[in-house]
Amino acid sequence: MAFVIEKTRDFRYPVSIPRIDERGNITTNKVMFRFKKLDADELLDYEKDDMDLSRFSEAFARAGGDRDLAMILLASDEQSTERGSRRATDKAAELMGILIGWEDVADADGPIEFDADNLVRFLRSEPPAYQAIKQAFRDANSGGAKAKNS
Repeated sequence: MAFVIEKTRDFRYPVSIPRIDERGNITTNKVMFRFKKLDADELLDYEKDDMDLSRFSEAFARAGGDRDLAMILLASDEQSTERGSRRATDKAAELMGILIGWEDVADADGPIEFDADNLVRFLRSEPPAYQAIKQAFRDANSGGAKAKNS
């Protein structure tokens, strides 16, 4: 059978977003995001601009290999360091370059439509989400998707 080059420009991928509950336990919620499917040149440009991989690796090591705890440590580090003090609006603008939508994100009033303003709101309420989304995009584009989803 011939290899068929896909014409799709997006894909769905689950993102695990860690949070700390009222008892101090780490829980994880999954959100299904729709990502833009970048071609090889666009991916290379994205990776060149993405300097957070080394920061994630450091946090992962500090967390003893616990991915969820590493995401929480990164969110905490971002809030306390000058480099990471970028506002949620800046982070949302960056993520809009790779995101198309989400599924099943809601508040007390019901489902929340995906747009830049609601993404800002989401990032403000869930600080580890920024790194989790970026890491999921990296995993999906590096072959990590098979290991994660199998």
